[in-house]
Amino acid sequence: MKLLGPLSSVEEKILILVLRAVGVMSFLALFFVFVPFEWMTKLHELAGLGLMPAEPIVEYLARSTSIFYAFLGVIKLLAATDVHKYRSLVLAISGFMLIFGMLFIVIDYLAGLGVVWALAEGGMNIFFGIIIFWFALRLPKE
Repeated sequence: MKLLGPLSSVEEKILILVLRAVGVMSFLALFFVFVPFEWMTKLHELAGLGLMPAEPIVEYLARSTSIFYAFLGVIKLLAATDVHKYRSLVLAISGFMLIFGMLFIVIDYLAGLGVVWALAEGGMNIFFGIIIFWFALRLPKE
């Protein structure tokens, strides 16, 4: 395999698989748009984050963030349908994942979620962002 050569058919399938996987994971957040708020507060406690404030703004932020993640999942799934046609979109997705990953590490840590949480959330975005970027960069321009 050449370092910067065009993608092989196997590598293209890996790119599509990764986009689908991160797309589905993001889309699953849609579930939390509709669950009872009490479920969210229980999961918050189980995650070791203490009591979740029962304020309208907290519920609004939790649900709107969930729908935003679901929307991003749909975009990733759409991009996976034709990585050649949507090469620019795939590159943008990877770039945003890298930027978001770095920001998540800082935001999560400063918010007091701890190093493990910050590195897990941010690190996953950076990891998959790099993989997507590496493969998408090698797609031929149309």
